[in-house]
Amino acid sequence: MQYPKPVTDTEPPDRKEDFTQTLIIPGEEAPQLPVQADALEVEQVELVYKQLFVSLAGGTMVLLFFSYVLRDSVSRPVMLAWLGVSLVVYLGRMGLVLLYYRRPLAERVRRLRFWKLNFYLGTLISGALWGAGGVLLLPVDPVYEAFVILVIAGLSAATGLVYSAMRNGGITFIVPATLPLVFYFAWHFTEVHFSIGVLIFVFMVLVSISSYQMYLTTRDTLKLSSQKKELIEQLRQANQQTMKLNLSLQKQIVDRRQAEERFRRLSDASIEGVLIHDKGRILDVNRRFVEMFGYSMEELRNLNVLELVAPESRDRVRQRLENPRDNLLKLFARHKDGHIFPVEIHGKDLPLGEATLRVVVIQDLSQRLATEKALSTEKERALVTLESIGDGVITTDARGNITYMNPVAEDMTGWSMADAMGKKLADIMQLADQTSNNPIPDPVAECLVSQKKVYITGDTILKGTQGSQQYSIEITVSPIRDTAGSILGTVLVFHDVTVLQTMAQQMSHQATHDALTGLINRIEFEHRLVDLITDAHQHDHQHAMCYLDLDEFKVVNDTSGHAAGDRLLQELSSRLEDCIRESDTLARLGGDEFGVLLANCPGPGPGNCRIHARDGEGIPHAVGGPRA
Repeated sequence: MQYPKPVTDTEPPDRKEDFTQTLIIPGEEAPQLPVQADALEVEQVELVYKQLFVSLAGGTMVLLFFSYVLRDSVSRPVMLAWLGVSLVVYLGRMGLVLLYYRRPLAERVRRLRFWKLNFYLGTLISGALWGAGGVLLLPVDPVYEAFVILVIAGLSAATGLVYSAMRNGGITFIVPATLPLVFYFAWHFTEVHFSIGVLIFVFMVLVSISSYQMYLTTRDTLKLSSQKKELIEQLRQANQQTMKLNLSLQKQIVDRRQAEERFRRLSDASIEGVLIHDKGRILDVNRRFVEMFGYSMEELRNLNVLELVAPESRDRVRQRLENPRDNLLKLFARHKDGHIFPVEIHGKDLPLGEATLRVVVIQDLSQRLATEKALSTEKERALVTLESIGDGVITTDARGNITYMNPVAEDMTGWSMADAMGKKLADIMQLADQTSNNPIPDPVAECLVSQKKVYITGDTILKGTQGSQQYSIEITVSPIRDTAGSILGTVLVFHDVTVLQTMAQQMSHQATHDALTGLINRIEFEHRLVDLITDAHQHDHQHAMCYLDLDEFKVVNDTSGHAAGDRLLQELSSRLEDCIRESDTLARLGGDEFGVLLANCPGPGPGNCRIHARDGEGIPHAVGGPRA
């Protein structure tokens, strides 16, 4: 086991440390010691508890043997009472030792004070029991008296040795175990008994001093053991470093012999140009460098790097030669035929013996810049296309945050792209069902979860969050994926179908309603009539149908004109609607013919149907006079 050195107020300053290190015991996890925790104290508690179970087991055997020897020499009830209490204490302490080792190390360290108190209290009680037993069970027979004294003295000496790992651990047992005998024999004023008491006292003092000296020796041994292990570990690490250094040196000797050949093979296989120079004087290049600049290998070895640089970049290269750095540098190079091309260089020092050369990797940027320009043109074309189409387009990232909006989307939501950037779709537009006005879940979030296309068609309305008008729209949300298939974001396209829906609603209304009166026409009347007949058959409900026509209506048209006839039909329709319930149906069947469907109308009677409540006089009365 390895522990940090302890901190005590009585030791010299050079032996104090901040014990915030980790206590390491093989086979157990390493707990973090509390601030200023005494690791040596932990070691002492561990050591004493390792010996405590065997010590208590031996003490129990001595206890039983002691009681057996004195069974006929002392009072039986006193003997049994003392033996019972002693066995309970010893067995209880053994149980606590087992409990101690069932706890993980981290918990034992955290409750170190509890386990120390448990040890001292148990030791004190055990010593007191032996001291009381020595007095209560001391027989009159001198032989048995000598036996009792020898047993207690032997236990005290053994306990002082075993418990010496803890400060005053042995004294905690020795004093209460022997002091009662000192008082007992000193109380008898005979010379022999008094002498025995003095001898027992001297023995108690000497054993206590020996136990404390053993404690000091054990403590120092533990400290030296910890320091020795630390030194051994440091020496082991130093030895490993030395061995690694030796191996590294041997490998460097071998590697240097092969370095030039390896470099040649690797550099020739590179798609980038590689140059080695000494303060600007070219020493070696690879095949790609030769192809890049158009010179032969022999021609390049007689050149300076400045001769391969365009005039506008030579000052920057000259500064880099004077103050080498490892960061990237973009500049213009000059080909043998004189044309200029962009390059990117990256240099690195190459120690070689006492000299330090410079390795430079050069990449021709001509193709990359052309590709970037083509991509930029393609991106600009795509943006122009998106801004020109008539549908709204919104893109988001993989978290659903908006990254782009085309002008149509800005107009329909009332948000500019600058204000909407980084927001969620629900922050700039609200979607609802046109019929029920219930909110529609965020389609972008649904697409990101399902990783599939999401279509929203039918009666969907868009409500801008900044007071813009409402639109009827159709939505398609598609995931954007990279080449590996991972989701990068989504693209949402929504189409304004407000005009189409309005036209469809108008056409639907015209197909089922009379253009002059606004009442439903014959076709819709027949559909509703079929529904009521079906309902009557299925649910045994009663419904009624009325047929109305106008007498002498042709006379109105002939005498006053068709415009007057039209106004008459409109007025008549309005008055007839006042005579029926909201659940009833009034239709113009054609010309001056009208039909009425009375749903759930059992027959004539008060409150059944309004048209029957007046016994057939309601309608004639309503259409026969001026409107009130």
